[in-house]
Amino acid sequence: MPKYPDRWLKYSNFGKQIEGTPFVALKVPLSKNYIQQRAEESFSPQDVMLQIPKLGLIIDLTFTTKYYKPNEFEREDVSYKKIFTRGHSVPERRLVNQFINVVKEFQLSDQAQDKVIGVHCTHGLNRTGYFICAYMVLVLGQDPSVAIQLFNKSRGHDMERQNYLNSIMSFIPLSYRTVETRKLPEDERCGSSNNVDDDWQFVERKKRKHPESWRSSHSWRNDHRSERNPESGRTSHSWRNDRSSAANPESWRSKHSRRNDHNSETNHNHEPTSSWRNKYKPYDSRFS
Repeated sequence: MPKYPDRWLKYSNFGKQIEGTPFVALKVPLSKNYIQQRAEESFSPQDVMLQIPKLGLIIDLTFTTKYYKPNEFEREDVSYKKIFTRGHSVPERRLVNQFINVVKEFQLSDQAQDKVIGVHCTHGLNRTGYFICAYMVLVLGQDPSVAIQLFNKSRGHDMERQNYLNSIMSFIPLSYRTVETRKLPEDERCGSSNNVDDDWQFVERKKRKHPESWRSSHSWRNDHRSERNPESGRTSHSWRNDRSSAANPESWRSKHSRRNDHNSETNHNHEPTSSWRNKYKPYDSRFS
């Protein structure tokens, strides 16, 4: 028989609905095969739906799938969404955005009417509090400290991880913005005119539209190649060939480098006459 998660019995099964939100925080439900001793310890998906009758969506933040099966909720017409989130470290912002999008999508559905959203990690406290407070601040415009207080009061336990609390306090209210896909003109879309295409689809259409390859007509590298010198085969606009074209019959190095400037000032016996080394040598009376 599998063991309970560490400290799972220490926390209450779920809290009250958080004021001004659709959220109820709860600890992870466990399948029946986890129940070891008394019936009152049971907190399975079936118990969750009995004790929270208005439940419409479960958002699972645990970083595992071992505690219960999602279809235990789904077969009772309760939606289920999984967001794999590691414990202890502050969740990435992309996960917060994913959470917000899941909530918004559910609220726009017909199923959301008069329904609550259950959110859980292992204990229903730190990760759960972080995501719910992030939503309250970023979307609802709640002050971060007030959001934390409301969550702690509703859950019946205080958030414990200071790094989570510090991150929540850094959020700017109402700073979340939905990222919308750029819409293309009708004649530049791929496939059905009802679809809004991403930029990469636009590029694919351009590739098919031009008889020559898209790269040869659009790449900056090939733009240079189109102007290449037929004799040298090099790009006429590259910085290297610009220097070469300005050089005399001797190499560019022989004309411009400091080393060759020094060599140009030597006599035929290779004895320096006025090299930069002698020119800038400090005066010493012992050699005068």
